[in-house]
Amino acid sequence: MTVAVAGVGEPVTCIGKPQPPSGPFLSAPYAGWAEIASYFDHDQPDYAIDGKIVVANGLTITGTPSPGSFPSYYSPKVRQYINYDGHNGYDYDIVYQPVLAAATGVVTFAGWESSDPYYGYGQMIVIRHAHGYMTLYGHLSRVMVRVGEHVSAGQQIAISGNTGHSTGPHLHFSVYHNCHVLDPYGWTGHGPDPVKAFNGETSSYLWKKGEAPEVLNFIPGWPTFGSGLLPRPAPPVVTRQDRIAHLLLLKVPTTKSSSASVSLVNVQQHLSDEQRQLGTLLEVLKSQGLINSFTLMPDAGAVRVVGSISAQQLEGLPGVASIAGDRVSDVNHAQSSLAQALLSQMTPRQVVPLFSPSLLDDQWSWQISLSVEEGGPYVLGFTHPGSRISVAVHRAGHVVSWGRAVGMRSSGAFVVALKGNRGAYATQPGDVVTGVSDGKSTSVDVVPLSVGAGGSSDGLTGYAPAGSDFQVTAVEDITGRVVHAQVQAPETSRHGRARYRVHLAGRLLSGDALIASLAEASGNTLFSWSRVSGLQLGEESAVIHGWEAPGSTFRVGVFNGRMWRASGWGRAMADGYLTVTLRGHRGHLYPLKPGTWLMIRHGRSRENLTVPMLTGAAVPGSRVFSGRSRGQAELVARIWNDSTGSWRTLSARASKHGSYAIRLPHPVGAGTSVDVYYVDSQNLVEGAWATRGVVTHAGTPYVSGHAAPGETLVLHAFDASRRMIAAGVTTTDPTSGAFTVALTGRHERVVHLHGGDTVVISDGKSMTAYRVPGLGASISSHLLSLHGWTSARGRATVAILVGSDQIGELTSPISRDGYFRVALDGLLSIAPDTRAEVLVGSSYRGATACDITITNAASPGGESGRQITAL
Repeated sequence: MTVAVAGVGEPVTCIGKPQPPSGPFLSAPYAGWAEIASYFDHDQPDYAIDGKIVVANGLTITGTPSPGSFPSYYSPKVRQYINYDGHNGYDYDIVYQPVLAAATGVVTFAGWESSDPYYGYGQMIVIRHAHGYMTLYGHLSRVMVRVGEHVSAGQQIAISGNTGHSTGPHLHFSVYHNCHVLDPYGWTGHGPDPVKAFNGETSSYLWKKGEAPEVLNFIPGWPTFGSGLLPRPAPPVVTRQDRIAHLLLLKVPTTKSSSASVSLVNVQQHLSDEQRQLGTLLEVLKSQGLINSFTLMPDAGAVRVVGSISAQQLEGLPGVASIAGDRVSDVNHAQSSLAQALLSQMTPRQVVPLFSPSLLDDQWSWQISLSVEEGGPYVLGFTHPGSRISVAVHRAGHVVSWGRAVGMRSSGAFVVALKGNRGAYATQPGDVVTGVSDGKSTSVDVVPLSVGAGGSSDGLTGYAPAGSDFQVTAVEDITGRVVHAQVQAPETSRHGRARYRVHLAGRLLSGDALIASLAEASGNTLFSWSRVSGLQLGEESAVIHGWEAPGSTFRVGVFNGRMWRASGWGRAMADGYLTVTLRGHRGHLYPLKPGTWLMIRHGRSRENLTVPMLTGAAVPGSRVFSGRSRGQAELVARIWNDSTGSWRTLSARASKHGSYAIRLPHPVGAGTSVDVYYVDSQNLVEGAWATRGVVTHAGTPYVSGHAAPGETLVLHAFDASRRMIAAGVTTTDPTSGAFTVALTGRHERVVHLHGGDTVVISDGKSMTAYRVPGLGASISSHLLSLHGWTSARGRATVAILVGSDQIGELTSPISRDGYFRVALDGLLSIAPDTRAEVLVGSSYRGATACDITITNAASPGGESGRQITAL
C-alpha cells in the first residue's frame, strides 16, 4: 500500500501493510503550559469549509463560511473561538519555543514543505513511529534534526515559528495512522467518531498517563487519560508545582430575546451568583494550598486563579464554561465574548419611522438608541450594523467617562463598558450620556429611578420622575420567570421625584432581580435594578446568605428553646450581597438544625424565623422525590440533569401533615441532585440532596464513590464535636463519575476517619452530609468466621478478594446491639492469602468499609486472629 496525504504534499507517505492501532504512546511536543489555538475538526479534517466544526468531546460549532481560507467559528457555550474549519491537527500557542519529539521514532522529512515559504506548513518535520503512526510538526522557525536520524521521546527537534500559511507563531501538530489523520485526544462524543466515515480510522486517546500537553484553555468534558478509553487510573498525587495563572470563563445564561435592560440584568444576576458560588469553593481550595489567590473580574465574566491546581479540576468547578490563559489578550477576548453573548440576546426596540423606508436611503432610515444603566458601568443599544459608535458621559459640562464599540453586523447591537480616569465608571443622577455614530447622535438624561421590594411578597416601591410612565420587571432567580407591570408615578413630588408603589402577579423571593425602566419615544431607555431582600438558609449549613440594602448590618442569634446556641453578624456589600457565619461555643461553626429559631436584627427592625424540618429522598432509578416539611408549606424544587447540563424547576406543596412528592423529569441516577426550597415570606430555607455512591474507608483518610462525571468535589470532615478536622478536593472520572480522595488536615497531615465523624461533600450546587458509622471486625482464631460490631443498621456485606479479584460475597443481618457474624469456611481454601472487605450502611446514604488481611494459619509464617478495628 502506498498512500500520499492529500493537501499536505509528498512528505507524509506510507508504504507497506497497514498495522493495527496501539495504546497511548505520545508525550507532549512542548514543555510547560500553552493554549490550544485551533482544534482538530472531526467533521472533515481536510481543510474543507463546510460551516461546521466537531471537536473531541462532541461539541459542535457552526458558522457562516467567509471568503478566504481558515474561517474561525465562535462557540457561545464555552465562550471561546474554536477556529479553523476542517483543521487536521492541533495548533499549540507556543511562541519560538523548543519543539519536542512526541515519541521515539525515525525522521522521514525535515525541511521546507514547498519552495514557497508562505505555503502549507512551511518548515516541517515528520517522524515515523511504531505500529504505523507518524507525527507532523509544522510552521517551524528552525529545524534541528536530519532525515534518517533516530530521535527519542522528549528530544528537542526544532523551534516553533511562523513559517508557511500561518497567522502567528505557533506549533501545528498532527498524528497519522497508516497515513490517515486522526485525533490524538480520541473521541468521547455521542455516537461513532465522524473521522471513521471520513477515512476509516477511529480516534483513540494516545497520550501517555501524565504526559499529555499542559493546556491552559480547557473546555468541559475534554478527554483525559482514563476517560472510558482506558482503565481508570489511581488517584492523582497533588504536588506543589509552579504557580500557574488561569482565567475561568463563567457560563452566560441563554434566554429568549428580550430588551437590553432585561438581558443585561439576567446576565449580571447569573454571573454574580456563579462568582459567589465559585468563591466559596475557591476559598476551600486556597486553604488546602492548591490555590494561591483568586480575583473576581465582573467586567469579563471571569475569575482569575493562581495556583498549582490542575486545569481538569478547575474546569469541573460549577459555573465554569471554559478556561483561558491570563494574558492581556485573553482578558480582552473574555470581555468581548461576554459582550457577544449579551448582544445575541437583545431584541431591537421597534421605533415607528416618520416616513416610509422606501422614501429614504438605508443610511437615514436607522436610528441610534441607548439603554443606560443607572448606577452601573454599562451602556447598551443599537446603531447601524457594522458602524462604530462613541459613547461619552457628561457631568456639569465636563466629560467624565467614555467608551467605543462596533455594532453587530447582524443587528447593530452594541455594548460599552464605561471607563473613567480611575477605572470603571458608574453613572449617577445628573449625568448626560451621549452616543455618536455615522454623523447621528442621541442622548439620555440620567434621572433618579429606583425599585425595591416593599416588604411584602408582591409589592414593589421606589422613586421615579413625577408623572412619568415607566415599566417595572421582576426576574425570578430560581425559575427564571419574567413578570412585567406598567406604572405611572404620582404627580406630586419632592425635588422632582415621586415615590410609587405597585403590586406584581406572582411571588417575590430573596435574590429575585427587580428592574425599573423608563423608555422614550426615540427608543432610548434609562433603567436601574436591585435584588429582593431576604435570607437564604440551608439545613446543616453554618453560613447564611442573603440580600439587603448596601451597607446594612445584620445580627443573627440562634436559639434552641430559650438557650443561646450561636450568633453571627455581617454587612451587605456594595451590590447588596450579605453573608453571616454562625459560631457557637469556643468559636466552633454551628450548622442549623430543624426546630431552632433565629432572631434577626437589621437596622431598627427585628424578625424571628424558625428553621423548618425539610427532608427528601429518592430511590435510584425511580422518578419520584418525596419527603416531609412543616405543615402545608409552599415548596420549590430544582432538579439538575447531568445529561443536558441544565436545571428544571418545579413547584410543589406539602400536605397538612407535611408530606410531599415531586415527579422528576428523569430517573434518579448517580450525580442527580435536587434543591428543595421552603418559602417563608421572602426568605428561603434550602434542603439540598444528591445521589452519590459514597464509601468512607474507616481507619484511613480515603473517601471513594460516584458522582456526576467530570465535576470537581470539595470534601470536609468533622468530628463528633463539629470541629473541622480534614478536607480534600477531587475531580470525578469524566465518563464513569468515579472518584477517590485522601482527606488531609492542617499542614497536609493525614487524618484517619472514625465512627461518629461526618463527611460533607459539595459540588457547588448541593451539599450532602454522610455520617461515618462505627465499625469493628476481626477474624476468629480458627479462620472459620468474621465477626464485628457497628452502629449502622441493616445488613453487613463481606467481600472476599484475592488481589483485585472478588471470589465471593457474604451478608449478615446486624442485630439490635450492632453485632454481626459471617461464616468463612469453604472460601479460604481457594487461595492461601485472601482479603476481606467489610461494608455497612447504604452507599447512597453513606457507607463505611474496612479491610482485613487474612493469612492462612496453615501456611508458613501463618498468622491468625488478625484484627482491624475502626471506632
